[in-house]
This record gives sequence, C-alpha cells and structure tokens, in this order.
Amino acid sequence: MRESLHHHVDHNLEAKVADLVAEGLSLDEAVKKAKENLPSIDSIVGERRKVYILPLLQELLQLGLLYGLIA
Repeated sequence: MRESLHHHVDHNLEAKVADLVAEGLSLDEAVKKAKENLPSIDSIVGERRKVYILPLLQELLQLGLLYGLIA
C-alpha cells in the first residue's frame, strides 16, 4: 500500500506542476507552489474507513448459539 500511495502522490504532484507551468509559472516556482499546496500525509492516510469486526463476531456467535439450541 505504501508504494501505491507514494506513486499516487508523485503522479498528482507531477500533474500539478505541469498545470502550473502551463499557466505560465517557471518550473522552480511551480514545484515550490505545488509542494506548498500538498496536503499532509496524515490527512491522506486518515481517510481510511474503520472496520468494526466485533459486531460481525457477535452476530456469528449469536447465530451459532441459536442453531445449537434449535438442533
């Protein structure tokens, strides 16, 4: 996942620099501005959804007990 994230960030940074150069900025200015506008890695990684496994395990246990009582 780390390599994929690194590739994704690099690709977006390169695209942003290219857009800024197309708008008339020098390459150095475009790189500086793109880096300044880059979000923190915590905000990128922090967007992962949380998965709660306990409710699933609880439901499976309840079903197992129910089937055990019925059988």
